[in-house]
Amino acid sequence: MRFKASFTDRGKHILEKGFLPTFEKFGKTVQLLLGPEDVHLVQTSLNTDGSFVTCRFAVDVLFDPTTYRIQSKHKSLIALNLDVQLLLRVLRGACANNSEWLDVKLAQRSVPAPGGAEGETVSKPFLSFQGRGQSMSMVQDLPVSRPYPADEIDRLVANKEASTLCPFYLDLSPCAQTLHAMVDRMKSLGDTLMMATCKNGDLHLHVAAINALLGTQLRDLAVFPTEMAEQNSINRHLPAEQQLKEALDSGKASAAYLQLKHLSRVLTVGQLTQPSQMLCGISDTGSHLHIMYVFRNPTDETYDDSVHLSFRLPLKDES
Repeated sequence: MRFKASFTDRGKHILEKGFLPTFEKFGKTVQLLLGPEDVHLVQTSLNTDGSFVTCRFAVDVLFDPTTYRIQSKHKSLIALNLDVQLLLRVLRGACANNSEWLDVKLAQRSVPAPGGAEGETVSKPFLSFQGRGQSMSMVQDLPVSRPYPADEIDRLVANKEASTLCPFYLDLSPCAQTLHAMVDRMKSLGDTLMMATCKNGDLHLHVAAINALLGTQLRDLAVFPTEMAEQNSINRHLPAEQQLKEALDSGKASAAYLQLKHLSRVLTVGQLTQPSQMLCGISDTGSHLHIMYVFRNPTDETYDDSVHLSFRLPLKDES
């Protein structure tokens, strides 16, 4: 089993400034899946309090492809679990000291055996980092879990590739700040949110408490795929609650209940990664709320399919 690579400047920057702080909001640990063409960071219920977070990078986003070496007996895949904060600390140290190169490799180190006799050692896996610059040199070993066996790798791959797509999505990016402020206000009333997405581009949010109800309706959001959009399908002269009921009754809307804290985290980390679009959809099976962050290429205005970040938030049964 072998993994060795040198980070690109872009890779160091986006991990340190955006993506690792994002994963840190959801859990203390993250699963790293290395492959010949892609690198995935994944958090499942093993790492979070219920949210599923996954990020995919093309290898050349994070690493110089001429230095990237990966080899294993199982499909050239390597998976392991590591501490988000420790990895973030390594990258921050390298960036703060203006390292010109940051290399990483999977290594085995001899460490004192826990509870063993004096001088007894055991071999443990580490990600070993070496940074170099004109006036600095750093070496740091980050402890990681044992690399996953083949069946655990296959389970992780199947989990990240599980069908999550929803019938339609609304783009929340134009109203992200307003939505975040409203969600923060709602937290004072309760911990469960009712969210509804409508094919005419409406988004409804309601939270209820004893003798109190707070809700909002955001209109004219972009609908994807565009062929699912049904503009002017609701009577705008009706109250917002009645408009939603009419949309639900006619099958032109989906509604679900979820924990406010989960949605709040997703909206918060949007400020870290700066997506071009925040697409939000509700599963037709009632299993999850799906939010996809879509990014633009840093050199032009085209969409960047080399970086992908998505969230599956669990839903609550309020029937």
